[in-house]
This record gives sequence, structure tokens and C-alpha cells, in this order.
Amino acid sequence: MARLGPAGGSSGSSSTTSSVHSSSQPAGNGIMENGHGEQHDDAASSCSSSQLLADKLRWETVYTGPAVSTEVKHLKPASRYALRVRAHNAMGGSPWGESLTALTNPAVPTQPCSLSCAALSSCSVQLSWQPPVEDNGSAVSTYQLEMAMPGGAAGSWTKAWQGSGQQHQVEGLLPGRSYSWRLRAFNSCGAGPWCEAVKGITLPAEPGAPAKPTCSQRTATSVKAKWSIPTEENGSAVNRYLLQVCAADGSTDAAAAEDPWQQQWQQVYEGSDLTYRVTGLQPGSSYELRVAAANAVGVGQWSEGSSFTTLLKPPPPPTSITAEIEGGVEAVAAGDNPSQVLLVSWPASEAAPASADAVGYEVEAAPAPAGTIAVLKATVAKQTSGSISGLQPGATYAVRVRSVGAAGTGHSSWSPVVSVAVPALPPPPPSSSDGFESPVPLADVPGKRKARKGKGSKDLALAAAAGASSSGSIDKRRVKPATAAVAKGPKARARTWYQRAWVLVKTHIDDALTSLFGRKGKEMFYIVVTILLVFLGVALFTWFAYAANKPAPVYSPYSI
Repeated sequence: MARLGPAGGSSGSSSTTSSVHSSSQPAGNGIMENGHGEQHDDAASSCSSSQLLADKLRWETVYTGPAVSTEVKHLKPASRYALRVRAHNAMGGSPWGESLTALTNPAVPTQPCSLSCAALSSCSVQLSWQPPVEDNGSAVSTYQLEMAMPGGAAGSWTKAWQGSGQQHQVEGLLPGRSYSWRLRAFNSCGAGPWCEAVKGITLPAEPGAPAKPTCSQRTATSVKAKWSIPTEENGSAVNRYLLQVCAADGSTDAAAAEDPWQQQWQQVYEGSDLTYRVTGLQPGSSYELRVAAANAVGVGQWSEGSSFTTLLKPPPPPTSITAEIEGGVEAVAAGDNPSQVLLVSWPASEAAPASADAVGYEVEAAPAPAGTIAVLKATVAKQTSGSISGLQPGATYAVRVRSVGAAGTGHSSWSPVVSVAVPALPPPPPSSSDGFESPVPLADVPGKRKARKGKGSKDLALAAAAGASSSGSIDKRRVKPATAAVAKGPKARARTWYQRAWVLVKTHIDDALTSLFGRKGKEMFYIVVTILLVFLGVALFTWFAYAANKPAPVYSPYSI
């Protein structure tokens, strides 16, 4: 049986093991047993001082067996141990032999203690710690500090510092970021184990700069600016944006020299939106925009500038216009201008400072007052006159003109309004079916039957009553109604009534279709209706022909 007991103090405890060998002669068969903390009473007494000292130690049995050597494990580094051995046989155990003193080798130190991290600024932290509890027989020479970003790959630790102090300030970190830290100690035997990792967060900072703003929807005095959220908020959410504008060099407008934006940046917006329309700019001038984001810490860096140039103002409208019916009002009244064309003319627009050139004009004729009549418009190129057709007879139109600017600068305001009254068309001449219009007396009309007996005197009396001219011809204006009634009889009067009714109905239908579809649309309507009627007639004729030729069914008396 071999026993081991500490003969001196230990400098610390460590998981690293040392071993010592002890040898003894075999004293007989025995049983191997490993025990820790087992105490034994010695059977033999010793009178020497070394034996008295050995008796005062706390002994533990480390081996029991027939071997004459063994390896003692799980000893403390840099510690002194005493070992003794005795033999066993069937009669029992012998007295303990003289003890042997052995010293284990030193080992790496244990992990450092109390590692802590405190944020100093948005880019630096202060780390401090305490030395290891046990240096295991060799003094600590240096410490090694490593850091890792959260969410990184496994094992993505990087060396941050190595030195002999017990605190260190790390610079160059990102604002508002969480970092993990770990530490280990070194001595002459090597590196000890890592301590438990701790986390530290740098202080938040101002947000990063947004991307360069974009400019769109330019006008002569405004522009729409748009920007995006910065990629880095630096530990504090963005709560507002600042937009500034400054007049750029080389402005094309002379008034830009008096513009307050010419000399310095001027803030035009502060808020949480990502778009804003800047107004109050000078026409035809160059400007530059920049934007910055802000959070609870403060305002971040400004973005790159975005340059743009405002448009020129639209050209001025024509100062005065003239409008008249083609051929004059008399021509329309006489029926010489059935198309109802309106001729409009105006002087060319005068050039104005910071205004675009006129590349065309728009002419508009609106009915006054507004009603069911459509507004007529016409667009002309670089001319000072134009025409509008399709006017409604008997209507009054308000005519006005405006200029069209070049390069998308827009339209000018409308010119003063000129009113034009379109006369109504003359009534159509009466048709021959309305009455008897021949200047020849009834008795002399070719193809007429001779008057019956007694009829001629009646015709002469009627002619005399109606009034005859000195040349013997009948005045048709006075004799027309009576002549038609006497010459044609009741059936002729009936036909005249139906004809007049049909003319009246057809006139109303033509007017309604013209107001709805126009002249060409009315004609197309009549064509479509005619085609539909033809198809309907063909279908009916086919059906009747099929029904007439279809054989009659034959019924058998034996059919069920």
C-alpha cells in the first residue's frame, strides 16, 4: 500500500496534473483501492522527529496492489508532497516506511477574474480585470485580450491587445455596437484558460450621411427632392431630416445674385418625411441640395450635393386676339359658309426675361353660356393665326388663345376672351309637295283632264277670287292653298299632311343625331341601321321560305 500526503503548501489549484513515482518491494498479495481523504491509524510508533512530523500529516491512500511502482495523478502544480509505503501479507500490514518528499512542476495560471467593460465614448471602451487566483508556481507575465462582433461567425475572435497591465482602453470601435470580450493570462509555462466572455456596448452617435438626394418634377420656381434612410443609425434611431439648398455658381438668371441662397446654405425643411418640394426658387437658375439625418444624439454628416437647374418661365400670352366668321356674318346668313369656320388671329408673344420661347399656340372656343355644346380646340405651330370649324349655328362662343413654351416649360395664361356670335342657318326652301306652284292656270296644265261640265266656271270663279295678274296668270302666293285643296281633293290633302309630318319627324331625328354624333356620325348611324334592316329582311325572308317549303308531318294510326 502506498500513501501520499502534502508536505508543504501549494501555490494554487489547477486542472493540469503532475505525477510522482514511488517504488517498494512486494510484500505479498493485496487488493488495489483508490481513495481520497481516507485517513489511517498507524500500527507502529516512531521515535524520530521525521516520523512525528509524518504522523501529523493528512495521508491519503493512492494505490493498493501487487505492483512495485505506480503513478500518482491529480496533484497540484508546484506543490510538495510526502509519500510512504508499506507491505501487506496474510497476517496484515507492515509498519510504514520512511517518507519521501517530492515537488510537482509549475503549470499555466488559472483564468483572470472580474473582467468588466465600460463604454467611454461612441468609439472606445475601458476593460479592467483582476489577476488569476492561482499562478500555479510561475508568476503571470502578460495578458491577452480578444473581441468579437455580435452575430459573427463562430470562432470569429480577433486579438485586440496583449500586455502586462490589468486594464486597457480599446479605440476605433463603431458607435452603438455590442462587442464581446475575453481574457487569458500567460506565465513561463504558457497560456492559461480563457475567462468567461463579457459584453460591452459603445455609446450611440449621430447617424451616418444619407445618399445623395434626387431631384424631379422641376418647374420654374420649385423642385421635388427625395432621399433615403442612412445605412448607419449608430445606435439611435433617426427621428428627423434636414434639407438645405444653395445657389450654384454659373446661374443663368441675373436675379440669382440677389438670391440669399447664392452665398450660403439655407435650411428649407426639417421633418421626418423622405420627400419635400422646395419652392421660391428663381427661374432658369442652378442650385444644389444636400440632406442630413438626425437622432437623439445630434445631426449627422451631410450627404453629397445634388445639382439641378430650374426651368424657364412659360412665355407670355398673346396680348390681343381677333375672331370672325369666315366670309362674314352675311355669308353665313345667305348659306355661303355652311361649314361654319371661325378665323382667329393674334400678335406674336413678346420675349420676356427668364421666359422660354413660344413653340406653338392653343386656341379654344367655348360656348357661352356653357351647355350641351362641346368646347372646340385647335393647336397650331409657330403661327399667329388659326381656324376652328364645326361651330353650332345660332350659338355664341368665347374665344381665347395661350402660348406653349419650349422644353416642357408649360403653357402661359389665357389671353383676354373675345365673344363671337354664330348666326343661324337660313330656312330651307319649300318643297313641291307643299302645294300647287305652277304659274299656268289649272285649265292649261298639260296632262290634266278637262273640266267637267260646270267645273270650268268654278275654277274661273276661284281664280278671280284669288286674284289674277294682268297677263292672265294666277298669283301663286295667293292661290296656292285654295288651288291645292280644290285641284287635289281630300286624298291629296291627306297625303300632304302625312308628308309634312314625316318631314317634321325626320328633321327632329336629324338634329338629335347631329348633336349626339356630329354629321359624319349621323351618316354612319343611318348606314348601320340600313345594314341591320337588310339583314333582318333577309332573315325573315329565309324563315318564311323555309316554313312554306317544310313538309307537313304524317301521322300513322298505328303510332303511339
